[in-house]
Amino acid sequence: MHLTSIVLSLSSALLNVSSLVLRTLLSSSTLTSLHIPTSLVTRGVTSSMAPSPFGPRTKTSHPKMAQELSSRPKGRPRRKDSFRPHPTPVLERFRRVSPTFNYYPCRVGDFTKTGETPRTGGTHVSKTNPLRQCRSQRDVVFLLDFSGSVDKTYDAIVALLRETVYGLPFKFGRTRVGMLTYNDNAKVAFHLNKYSEQRDVLNAIAFYQSGGRTNTQEALRVASDVMLTSGNGDRSSVENVVVLVTDGGSNISRDQTSARARALRSKPSTSVYVVAVGDQVDLSEVNDIVGGDTRKVYRMQNANDAPTIASDFLTKLC
Repeated sequence: MHLTSIVLSLSSALLNVSSLVLRTLLSSSTLTSLHIPTSLVTRGVTSSMAPSPFGPRTKTSHPKMAQELSSRPKGRPRRKDSFRPHPTPVLERFRRVSPTFNYYPCRVGDFTKTGETPRTGGTHVSKTNPLRQCRSQRDVVFLLDFSGSVDKTYDAIVALLRETVYGLPFKFGRTRVGMLTYNDNAKVAFHLNKYSEQRDVLNAIAFYQSGGRTNTQEALRVASDVMLTSGNGDRSSVENVVVLVTDGGSNISRDQTSARARALRSKPSTSVYVVAVGDQVDLSEVNDIVGGDTRKVYRMQNANDAPTIASDFLTKLC
């Protein structure tokens, strides 16, 4: 026991001597240049916890960090504090409403960067669709049959419009869109020069089922004589594309439908397509509207057919 007491006394003396030597060798100026507080030397020697030689991990433990924090203007918000999440894009809201609302984009030549999100107006490539190269401009007019005969196909028509409009390239004024609805009479929803942004056109696709008879010839006349005019946004140097969506059974002045369609097709650089909805389709009238070109006729049963039809139609345009 006496020997053990002697050993402990010697150990304590050696620790005290070591602490004294370290304080002597490492002057306060040396410790300051190393950014080590003098008090840490004693704690490092006598404490069994062995704390970090760089002091507690606080923002002010390093002189440079403390200087930077002290020079920061008061009241200036940090970058992370000023961040606010972007509102839900209009296209995402459409996708939640309709599960058939997919992305079918056209790429505008070499101007649009691949990989941009729909919110920025760039491309978002669907897995089932190749990247399209849309290099030419288009003036697209939709003629929508909202008579009582297509009451059950309203959702299909709206789904087709959303699919198609999203796929059209609006950047750099590549595409202009106009819409017309008809039943007993034809009514312009908006002209070609009304909207220049894709999101505005998508927001405008909100129609009401009004019922009535089907006056297809009047819709064709208004498209030719009113909508496809320079005063309402038609560009003479741009190809016109007219898409008529109907059940194919006009019952007002049906004998004039063929002549109206022929006059529309005779306009410079004008193509006419027909989307025949449902089973009650008058194929004879539909073929007259497209001038016998069956490649411009699409058959649509319900909203589930919208992605396929939109994809094929956009491929032809691009």
